[in-house]
Amino acid sequence: MFCSVMPDGTSPPTTTVETDAAPAPADARALIDAQLAMLRQVAEVGLQMTLEIGRQAKGEVPEGQAPVPLGDLALAYSRASRALRLTVMLQSKLMHDRETIDIKADIAARSAARAEEARPLDPATQHKFRVERIVERVAKDAVGEDADALDKLMTEAGDRLDDEDLYGDVLNRPVGELVALICRDLGLQPDWDALAQEAWARAEIDSGAAGSPFLEDWDDEEAEGDEAPEPIRPRTLEDRIDALAHDPAVMAAARRDTG
Repeated sequence: MFCSVMPDGTSPPTTTVETDAAPAPADARALIDAQLAMLRQVAEVGLQMTLEIGRQAKGEVPEGQAPVPLGDLALAYSRASRALRLTVMLQSKLMHDRETIDIKADIAARSAARAEEARPLDPATQHKFRVERIVERVAKDAVGEDADALDKLMTEAGDRLDDEDLYGDVLNRPVGELVALICRDLGLQPDWDALAQEAWARAEIDSGAAGSPFLEDWDDEEAEGDEAPEPIRPRTLEDRIDALAHDPAVMAAARRDTG
């Protein structure tokens, strides 16, 4: 029999539950896990009680115990089985709540990651990234499939862009000038004719940015001095023809053709 009256006839004391702010996902999961553990024990006891009542209803009365009236057994069985069903339903609800917490936490984490990725970069970083992307294309043309060589070149390029002692404030130099300086230092030869057709280069030409290698009066001040390398300038069609004319392989082929 189940009752809500204390042995002395008084009602059970009421308890006041204080509500706090919503717990963090980790705390909520820990609370649900603890509740599930308790419900597992309650369900086991409820199942044992229900089975025991069923056995007594079949006449399997423990030795030394007087038979319980069938009506009382039916009432007890109804209450015990109902409590067991409610326990199982509550377990299912808590499991669903826990899965919901995990899903929401995962969504929140992915949203935070996307927000971090979408956070606008400062102008200097954006400028450096643009230069690095252009230098990387030039480096790929130079080293082909050699991933190690490409990685070394790009690491060196990034280090140079971060070192203000080499190129100063990158924002004070146009993209083309920085590409030219880095390529000069890394021994790379960009195809300036091809680069001049890209959107960033056309915008740089239209702006007349001082220091741009696409302008006719471009002069690499960094290359001045006896020990400085030759400044990199855009390659013209005449430059290419002259290079081919002095290419040993081309010269050898021409001699074979002329007998």
